[in-house]
Amino acid sequence: MRKTHYDKNDIIMALLIVMALILALLTGVRLFTGKRNAQAKATAQATAAPTIVVVTPTPQQEPEEGAGETEPVAGPKANSGGFMTQTGTSLNLIVNWYAEEAGDEVSVYIDVLLDCYTLHTGSRPEGITIGVGSKTFVYDSAPVDVSTPGADTVTLCNTHIYVPASDFASGQCPIYATWNFGGSYGGQPLPELTAQGTLTLE
Repeated sequence: MRKTHYDKNDIIMALLIVMALILALLTGVRLFTGKRNAQAKATAQATAAPTIVVVTPTPQQEPEEGAGETEPVAGPKANSGGFMTQTGTSLNLIVNWYAEEAGDEVSVYIDVLLDCYTLHTGSRPEGITIGVGSKTFVYDSAPVDVSTPGADTVTLCNTHIYVPASDFASGQCPIYATWNFGGSYGGQPLPELTAQGTLTLE
């Protein structure tokens, strides 16, 4: 009987081939398993139901009686008013004001306006003097350029001032505004226009 002789190199080669086959099988199994898991995950994501978020609004509480009331949008504000000169011509000074308490002071917003027909003047440096209670304030006045056929109103000065609350001891305080016109209107000399009135705090 003939003996089969295996060379040492043949045995090593056979072992290497067997190991390569085993590695190839293992790698294929992993790849197949990973692919199958990825497909299953993608399928699960595609078929998952969308998340719905429901937002429930906070219920509105009924306000207590007499609380949370707001001022009407239309209509004059409380503690506000206005007055004007009576020059006997169609050129008159108008003063509008709004006042509110601010601790030991009173905050006052003042608009000084001019009501007129055709009139052209330059600006007046220190042309407006405003007196409120014990305080006096001086401002430059804006130029006036009115050419409309009818009467027009022009703003000469807007200001926000503070006066002592003690000036309103009786709930009222005198106020005046003077504009240095230095000319004539409608044939009547008007070196200055002064409007006087009273601020009232309720």
